[in-house]
Formats: sequence, structure tokens, C-alpha cells
Amino acid sequence: MLRALMPFILVGIGSKELLECIRRIEKRGVLETAHRALTNCGQVVRYAVVTGRAERDPSGDLRGALPPFSTFIIGTGRCTAPTPPK
Repeated sequence: MLRALMPFILVGIGSKELLECIRRIEKRGVLETAHRALTNCGQVVRYAVVTGRAERDPSGDLRGALPPFSTFIIGTGRCTAPTPPK
């Protein structure tokens, strides 16, 4: 994913470019990894904003863009993450 964003450096990354990278991860069927990648990108860009290397964080614009995921813990009968509505 990082290689796909490298041409933009931090200044040129927008919501569209970030969403394209996150969708590539989602298409592989690893939704939890896609959520984590979006969170990690947001952390990196927020740090860049604080240090003056970027203007704004585009990851906030993508809230709700990914469907929720659930992790069921075997034997406990509970989930550790939000589940989609029935």
C-alpha cells in the first residue's frame, strides 16, 4: 500500500488516493487489515499535520467508507468488534 502512495508524498495525498489504496486491501478480503491501514494512515498524516509537513488529514473524510467487520471469539459467544446490523 505504501508504494502506491509514494508518488504523492504527504502533501498530495487526498481522500480519493487513500480510498483507492484501502479498497485494494478490502478486495483481498482482509477487512480488519483495511480498517487498521486506514487508522495507521490517519495517525501518520495527523503527525505530519502537527509537524507542519501536511495541511490536513484525508482519512477523516473516509469514515463509514468501509463496511464494519466482526471478530468472533470462539467459546465466549461474544464479538470484539461492531457487527453489521441484521
